[in-house]
Amino acid sequence: MSTTACPIAWSRHSQLQEGAAPWQTSLHGPAPCNEKALNETALNEKALNEKSLNETALNEKALNETALNETALNEKALNEKALNETALNEKALNEKALNSFGASAELHSRQTFSATESNSGAAMKKEDVLNTLKELGQKEFEEFKWFLEQPETLPELPAISKQDLEGANILGVVDLIVQTYTHDRSREVICMLLEKIKRNDLRNKWLEDWMGETEAEVQEMIQERRLKIQEIRESVKISRDAADREKAEGVQVFTALMESAERGLKELLKEIQDKQETTEKQAEDFIRDLEQEISELKKRSSEVKQLSQDEDPLHLLQSFSSLKAAPPTKTWTEVRVHPPYYEETVAKAMALFEQNKKKILEMKRVQRFAVDVTLDPDTAYPWLILSDDGKQVKHGDVRKNLPDNPERFSKCVNVLGQQSFSSGRFYFEVQVKGKTKWDLGVARESIKRKEFKPLSPQKGYWIVILRNGNEYLALAGPPVHLHLHPGPQKVGVFVDYDQGLVSFYDVDAAALIYSFTGCCFKEKLYPYFGPDLNDGGKNSDPLIICPVGR
Repeated sequence: MSTTACPIAWSRHSQLQEGAAPWQTSLHGPAPCNEKALNETALNEKALNEKSLNETALNEKALNETALNETALNEKALNEKALNETALNEKALNEKALNSFGASAELHSRQTFSATESNSGAAMKKEDVLNTLKELGQKEFEEFKWFLEQPETLPELPAISKQDLEGANILGVVDLIVQTYTHDRSREVICMLLEKIKRNDLRNKWLEDWMGETEAEVQEMIQERRLKIQEIRESVKISRDAADREKAEGVQVFTALMESAERGLKELLKEIQDKQETTEKQAEDFIRDLEQEISELKKRSSEVKQLSQDEDPLHLLQSFSSLKAAPPTKTWTEVRVHPPYYEETVAKAMALFEQNKKKILEMKRVQRFAVDVTLDPDTAYPWLILSDDGKQVKHGDVRKNLPDNPERFSKCVNVLGQQSFSSGRFYFEVQVKGKTKWDLGVARESIKRKEFKPLSPQKGYWIVILRNGNEYLALAGPPVHLHLHPGPQKVGVFVDYDQGLVSFYDVDAAALIYSFTGCCFKEKLYPYFGPDLNDGGKNSDPLIICPVGR
């Protein structure tokens, strides 16, 4: 539009540009020209505004697409990184488990479980933070980052540097928070910052999750402590049971020692009394002899006095010659009654007590390894009679009709225990009272059960036997005669598999009968029992497996 053609319009336009209000301009002149100018100006401004809005929308769309692409790429990178870290952690954990020498399978399982649980907790914490930050708008996210780098925002916590936060996307901020703060501190920081940016809804959700997690942790801690209380109570019960056993064993040991001491004291007093009575009898014999000599001497003295009163010398000489000769007498000058020497007697009694004490303590030591043994009917000689509880065996008069299974003895009057032992130590006791023949000990699993052969360690037998009521032998090949008087009423059998030792004890006397040493055990060992033939009733009493310590 030409300014010369419409001076009034130009004048109004100039005034509008200079800031004058429309109603302050002159309205005189041609009105149509002014209206046309105004319409063109408005159209131009509208076109400019629409163009600007279109460009802004395009820019925002491009920005959003770029952000989404970056987010997708970062999430992909994060997932790949997490997978790589998990694989590395699992590999390191496996290598650590393999290199842990002597670690038990149970401990290995617990370590693996703990490591997996720990990694799961860390991943869950990052995911919680990521999900929360994703709910923020762009402006809220920028404000969140700004508060995160301000020292005054977190006065008691380290702030994250502006340099680290600059240009960081959501994933980067999550990593920075998790790396900078502990689990609980991370929650505290996020709650504070959400409150700062006026997102109390998210803050409240975090607090609820936090409280829920805290409650779960508290309940878990309560349960752990309840389990610990149960464990402690169980430990106390085990300790109490052990204390009761030790008390009972202590009572048994000291009772046996006191009984031994009482027996020793009685024997000591009897020996002293016997010595004193011997001394007194000797003294009485001396006194009797002396009194006899005194009586004889007094009689001769009386006769001499009577002769001395005779006044006829001739008669005196005749009577004196007929006087009996003086009776024979001892020379008593060197005769003494010596008091007995008791110090040696007391010393011997104390030495005997010490020996008995050692025997008792040794007896109690092996009895600590007592096991429950029962007879195995599948191995019993067909003529044997076993009690229903499997604790007694004797020879009967009738052969039973039993299957001839490989385990059964068919030539020897024997039976094995059901329990086998291939390591460690074990002990059992058998009453042999009233028997004139028996076999006791242990045998290896591979012994010949269908034939009769001499028994010896080389054949797989470690046993002691009784024959003819008083002949005790250890079948060591050649047999060793044992001098046992009186014979045992109860025999204890102790085996130390690893040390190659089999020992037999007279339980009541707490005395060692015999030991097989240097044995080389390579198979299972079974308790071995032989009641022998009943010998017309002379050997009809059973062998009885007894409770130890009774």
